[in-house]
Amino acid sequence: PSWQLLVVGVFCLIWNGLVSTLIVLAAGKHMSGAPDWSLNFLLLPFAAIGAASVNYLLRLILVATAIGPTSLEISHNPLFPGGGYLFYLTQAGRLNVKSLTLTLVCDEEATYRQGTDTRTEQRRVYEGPVFEGQDFEILPSIPYEHECQVELPANVMHSFQSDHNAVQWRLIVRGDVEKWSSFERIFPLVVFPVNHPNPARAESPAV
Repeated sequence: PSWQLLVVGVFCLIWNGLVSTLIVLAAGKHMSGAPDWSLNFLLLPFAAIGAASVNYLLRLILVATAIGPTSLEISHNPLFPGGGYLFYLTQAGRLNVKSLTLTLVCDEEATYRQGTDTRTEQRRVYEGPVFEGQDFEILPSIPYEHECQVELPANVMHSFQSDHNAVQWRLIVRGDVEKWSSFERIFPLVVFPVNHPNPARAESPAV
């Protein structure tokens, strides 16, 4: 969310700065008695995009102030296929939550060349629900808390990254709240190979 807010803010600043410059030029031509009607017509869509970007930025700011940070704590690290791990989820803010879900997903990504273009395709190979809470309220002074167990499937590919292929594991928190648009927070996971020689490998915790 912070990066999204930064990108939209920079775009809004640059775009509306350009629109302001065009407005000054158009006003100057009108005051000199030689209006440029093509410039005036060009200003209409530019100004509409600028107004939309300001509206979107203000909405992001409101959402950022209302929807607080989401955090996940994990009981063990590293993670291995077939293991069970405890996760502690907290969600801050001032919200009336319709639903809050936690989902474990795995995506395969392939990058290849097609002619002179470089294309990237992504396919979801695993998606498993972990937790779903419905119809509750979060107060500013009392964040929502939930502890749950995540079971990693046994016969799955571990995390992998190369120049052209990737296997990415993630935990995704999605929230649907009243008066605001839904939000999504993504937490990357690194899943080690089963035969990885790591003495810190954890057994499934007792719940």
